[in-house]
Amino acid sequence: MFERNPGPSRQPALQPARQQPTQEVVAPQLTPTSSRSVQEAQLNTPPPDLSPRDPAADPCCGMGHVVRAVATKVTSALGMGGAAAQTDRQARTQAEEERAPEVPADPGRANLAADLAREAAADTNHPHYEPLSAAMCWDSVKHCGVEAGAVSRDVDAKGGLVKDTDPLVPNYKAAKELPAGSVVGFFEGDRLVHAMLSVGEGRACGNKNDCVGFENAKWVGWESHDLKDLKWDGNGGINAPGLHDPHRTLLVRARPLGT
Repeated sequence: MFERNPGPSRQPALQPARQQPTQEVVAPQLTPTSSRSVQEAQLNTPPPDLSPRDPAADPCCGMGHVVRAVATKVTSALGMGGAAAQTDRQARTQAEEERAPEVPADPGRANLAADLAREAAADTNHPHYEPLSAAMCWDSVKHCGVEAGAVSRDVDAKGGLVKDTDPLVPNYKAAKELPAGSVVGFFEGDRLVHAMLSVGEGRACGNKNDCVGFENAKWVGWESHDLKDLKWDGNGGINAPGLHDPHRTLLVRARPLGT
């Protein structure tokens, strides 16, 4: 346990406080991922909070960014996001469709992460179901990767698993070709609002999946969905529920675990 630096001592009114020496803090050593089966992992995670979330306050899946939503409405009112922006997005979509799909750095470990995700979604008594259902969506994806040894424990779950510069998944045909163990990110502009883990054959697992438009998805709960059920708009994006408007456009991007 680190020892906190003592605060500055109190001095007479006109006498400056003495400068305390800087104490060097050494980061704790990370424990390597266990090689035991993911089924045998010891869990100390509290059960998930299954109560309905407040869309205005929940930071997961982009539902708490009221300022950005209002700014988007103002931009549209000023005519700054109309036909020109749509044409530009169509051009970028066509160019990105030509990018060759990547493969996981370690397909075996990425497949193990996909197996864990699939099995936990199919069985609410699975030892990893509650930890996956209790975490933020991107933290749940990271959990699968860490348990499988596909990613390190110090990876940034929100910013390091999938990025807005990763290849676009413009339609369900492309989604069905994603290899198992690929992180599927949903972006509003350059901001990640939701993340899932591909398990192959066009399916992906995630938590809080209602925010991207899956019908009958749980507010909270690790589950598997067929990506064909997303509302693909034909222009490289999907129509998802909006914060103030009926819907918003999200771009779907993917990156293999461990790359």
